[in-house]
This record gives sequence, structure tokens and C-alpha cells, in this order.
Amino acid sequence: MEKKQKTNKKSVFKKVLHPNRYFIWAIIVIVLGLGSLIAFINISSINDSSAQLYSDLVPHNTYSNQQLGFGVSYPNGWVIDSGSQDTSVISFDNPNDPNESISISSSTLASVAKFKKSSKVDSATSSERNGMQITIYEISSPEGAQPLKIAVIESTQKAYYISGQSASFMNFVNSFKTL
Repeated sequence: MEKKQKTNKKSVFKKVLHPNRYFIWAIIVIVLGLGSLIAFINISSINDSSAQLYSDLVPHNTYSNQQLGFGVSYPNGWVIDSGSQDTSVISFDNPNDPNESISISSSTLASVAKFKKSSKVDSATSSERNGMQITIYEISSPEGAQPLKIAVIESTQKAYYISGQSASFMNFVNSFKTL
């Protein structure tokens, strides 16, 4: 009788680990991080656009000041502060957001040159509407805050300054008219 020897062949599958596995994981993490950053930037720009769109849809009131010679539309619910000491500055404040405020002041045309010399302007865009020169300046704010926007509107007799931070900023500028 022939003895058959049984061989216990264990099928052994060893995991073969790629020698650059940590490098591959690092690449995957970097790609996911960059994808997340791009998504965040796109969502942020959508939120900015929707805030502007929302401010366009909000019902507005009209403010007129014969003494200063201008009129402007402002969102319902905002508070007007005409200043107790300086009557040449009118502030429009959002009571629901203390960081959202727009101020309008009037001055002489000569003050525009002084403003341009004394301000550190990041960017400026100019246009003309109804015989008025409108220049919108962006000025750096400290440590990562949103830049301050200032619109200088030059009419034939006066210069008007609209400044502040608000999604409604351009609505103030676009609705501004001299009386």
C-alpha cells in the first residue's frame, strides 16, 4: 500500500504593500484639500451674489435732504441718523447688523483732490451718470477685514461721499440723485 502523503498546501497570499503608499495617501489628501478649498471659494462667491440679489429685492424707502441737495433709496427697517453735531453727514444703519452701515456726506469739489492724496486706494472704478462723475474706491482695512468702499460723486456744485460696508452699498450709489 502506497501511502499518499497529503501535503497541506496553504495558499498564502501575502499583502503586497506599495512601497510609496504614504506618498500616494499624501497626494490624495492634498487633492481632497484643494477640492474642498475650491468648493468653499465657489460657495462664498455664490453667497456674496445672493446677498446682493437679496438687497435688490428688499423693499426700499426714499430719503431726501434739501439742505444737502441729494436723495437716495435705503432698505426698509434701516435707521437714519442725521447726526446731532455734524449736519453734513447722514448715516443709514441696519439695526439687525451693527457692522452694516452706510454714511453719506457732502463737501466741496476741492475736497476730492485732498481725499485722493490722503487715501491709500487699492482700486478705483469710474463712470458717469446724469452729468455726475462717480468713482468707487476700495481702501484696505486692517488685518483681513473687508475693504472699505467709498463712492465719490462729483456734481457740478458739490462732492458727495458714500462710504460703508453693506450688501446694499451699490444700491445706495445707484439710487443717489442730486436735487
